[in-house]
Amino acid sequence: MEYVESPSVVTGPQPRVFLGGGITGCEDWQDVVRRKLENEKKGTLVNPRQAVWPDDHTQTVKDQIAWEFQNLHASNVVSMWFCKASVQPIGMFELGALLTRFRNKDMSLRVLVLGVHPDYVRKFDIDSQVELVMSSVGAHARKRFLQSDNLEDHIKNIGIALKMSSRMNAASVLAEERRTL
Repeated sequence: MEYVESPSVVTGPQPRVFLGGGITGCEDWQDVVRRKLENEKKGTLVNPRQAVWPDDHTQTVKDQIAWEFQNLHASNVVSMWFCKASVQPIGMFELGALLTRFRNKDMSLRVLVLGVHPDYVRKFDIDSQVELVMSSVGAHARKRFLQSDNLEDHIKNIGIALKMSSRMNAASVLAEERRTL
């Protein structure tokens, strides 16, 4: 498993897993994910959390937003974790965009992995939005959505998503080869 941290350029292999969700006011859950999944054979973990935040906040924030936008949309597996420690409005915004992509059957988003701590202050809002989206998609799409309420199960779901995405990629390659015959 390769690992890339903002602001580095992401060049690692697919599947790429974007570790979206809480940063400010949240424990470094992305590092926990990295350590637990470091022995996975395929893929790249894409972490938006910077180890060191530079003093030039204005340009850094603008660059960070662009980096996250680009890599969030270039990753075919997206993990969103909402810890209990802060509201995470940017994460909520990103989740809304991801649920729209999911509802619109955007297959570049192969698997969406959502984790919401039971004590997260906006859990009801997230659960309600997810319920609305899931009621509007078919059973096949619902299989590409994995949800948990604790970090340990969230990490297990990321591992499952990696395997699912690899199988889906292999099936896509095989289908493309059949079309060219």
